[in-house]
Amino acid sequence: MLVAVAELAINRLLVESLRPQDTDGVPIWFEVLDYVGLFLHYFAPVLAVGVLVARLIDIVRHPEVMSRSRLRLIASAVVSLGFAAVATYAIVVAPGDTTSFALETAFQAAIVTAVVAGVLATSDMRAATGLVLLASPLLVHYFGVALQHQLVSDGNGFDSDLPERVQRWGTVSVCIAAMVSPYCFAPRPLVRSLVRPAPLLAALMVIAMGATLLRLQYPTALAIAKRATGFDLGTGAPADEMALYLLALGALTWTIVSCASATSPARRHLGVGVALVALGGYAFAWPLAFLLGVVGLLAIADATPQLADEEDDAAARTPPIDDATWQAYVSGLVAALRARGPDGVPVNVVSVRGEHDRQSTVIATEREDATLRVRFERVGGALVCVDVVCGREVSEDKVATLTLAARGDRWMAPGAHPPPPPAAPAVRTGDEAFDVRFTSHGDGVALYKLLDESLRARAAAVLEGWLAYWAGDGVRWRLFPGRGAPLDHPVPLGDLVLRRAGGASAERLAGVIELVIAIAARGDLARRSSDDAHDDHAHDDHVHDAPAEPAVLAATAATPATLADPAPAASDREDV
Repeated sequence: MLVAVAELAINRLLVESLRPQDTDGVPIWFEVLDYVGLFLHYFAPVLAVGVLVARLIDIVRHPEVMSRSRLRLIASAVVSLGFAAVATYAIVVAPGDTTSFALETAFQAAIVTAVVAGVLATSDMRAATGLVLLASPLLVHYFGVALQHQLVSDGNGFDSDLPERVQRWGTVSVCIAAMVSPYCFAPRPLVRSLVRPAPLLAALMVIAMGATLLRLQYPTALAIAKRATGFDLGTGAPADEMALYLLALGALTWTIVSCASATSPARRHLGVGVALVALGGYAFAWPLAFLLGVVGLLAIADATPQLADEEDDAAARTPPIDDATWQAYVSGLVAALRARGPDGVPVNVVSVRGEHDRQSTVIATEREDATLRVRFERVGGALVCVDVVCGREVSEDKVATLTLAARGDRWMAPGAHPPPPPAAPAVRTGDEAFDVRFTSHGDGVALYKLLDESLRARAAAVLEGWLAYWAGDGVRWRLFPGRGAPLDHPVPLGDLVLRRAGGASAERLAGVIELVIAIAARGDLARRSSDDAHDDHAHDDHVHDAPAEPAVLAATAATPATLADPAPAASDREDV
């Protein structure tokens, strides 16, 4: 992006604006500037081709692409690489009409595959809509090129005003995409993003500079707009249209700055993609404009699936729960686990409050000679995630031996549940009810080992979210309520929100946890040795026994942790 910004500033703006009229006495400083601009003119597209090649290599080298049925990413990368090959040829050889049309066609194929991959991979409909709208001006451009190539190639002048009409449609589509970009791409929640001063000041500064330049140096402003973006606004454009263009430019500036300063890495990655598409502009006279558009759209498509997992607005999918009601529910779950567990085994519980009103509640005990951890993530009082680990905790990026992902009519919430860890290939049990209820990937032998007929029936009846098994390590079950999963199962959120203590029983969740334990007991887990048990009892006050997510679990001296069980037994208490 930095190279593209430098190419725009130096080659398209400074060199063209400062070029001396007298070619006999060219200053040395301009020659240097001209050579730098020429270097960037060629280096930027070569760098973009390198990005596309590296992206294809990165996708092919990771097996989780296949396990997650994301073949559309490979298809998109292959089509983009074919487009990069055509663009490279157009850079090296002066393109004729055939090469130019082939470049335009490959460009559109790369755009379509990138947009399809991004839309299908995300549950964020606003980001998906923004991706389609951002690609629409590029599709409009090709519509004009295709018609012109087909109808005017013989010189019959079938539709002489076609270029002007296409330019008009493209301008309108660009304005629409820019004006709605804050709603589609801004960090969530949008209300919080709107009051941030830095993006607002940047947008107002751009609008003020543009308005001042239009008023004082109207021809210069039109020339800068044409060199930077490729739009020929013309000298007779009405004042209201100019105001609309300035507002669109300000909205796009606000979106890019807001994304660039977001706390979410995926949102910043998306902002880079939007900026690259904007830097490419609408003047397709050189392969760089094509390449920047494709790289930018691919960056957006890669970032959109990760947005919901990284931003606080995921909590808005469930209503907030009063702290006292939530502590009472956790206490009931602790009591249920104690009653179902072996005698004398402690059940420890701790809640830690971190930044941005995040709270993590962790219940730890032992089952089947393995560590059992139950973790609840809340943001602003709303339950975001339920996480159960039996055995050793494993990173979700590690390829799993077996994964199960629930699906079917019971997924009433809008959107898609975050996918399980990578595993391959897809497997089936032959049990129709189970196979309809779950998509299974990984080792078929492990599937039959972990789930016999009775466990498959129990899982099909009560299990939501996804379950993953790593041989030699452990089993993990994870659920995101309200995100492609029910709101009231197995945690009765409706009763908790309404503070109906009688209906907010923890027995349903305790039963699901017992099912996860029963499945894990049939597998190869990281068992606890006597030394491990001694160390855990000696250091029960260490928060690192819980899943290590510093952004959620980081507590400060000013924000003391609170016990979720208001009256645990003395032997079960954790000192924090």
